[in-house]
Amino acid sequence: MTKDGGEASDIAQAHYDSRDLREANELKWELCLGRGLAELGKTTTSIREDLKSAEWKVLLAAVMKRYTSATNVWITRKLNMGIPQAVSQNVGKFNAAGGEKDERYKKLIIRITEWSFDNSGTKKAAPSGAAFSSKIMN
Repeated sequence: MTKDGGEASDIAQAHYDSRDLREANELKWELCLGRGLAELGKTTTSIREDLKSAEWKVLLAAVMKRYTSATNVWITRKLNMGIPQAVSQNVGKFNAAGGEKDERYKKLIIRITEWSFDNSGTKKAAPSGAAFSSKIMN
């Protein structure tokens, strides 16, 4: 490291930036998860008690994998789906069976990616998913 902060300072900044990006991604994933759970009428109890390969979990995992950068590890942990490889296998089977044409899949995509506008015309996240997501995060 140099006295003026040189190379080591650049490395520290890159680490800080990647941590911020990871945190921002996880917040986005939490919001999408919350919206998806709300749309499907599921709760943390459902996550805990339903089968690891429950149809609704696979449906939500497929949407999350398609429309976010959420990892299998994150999805597995949040939806209690067992091991990360099972997420890939189940989503692969879902897609092979034409799951992307399913109306529930399409509706879920719209729900987790929708935005609303406040009275000033400012774009903001839809409140119902955000509120639900904060309950999941805490």
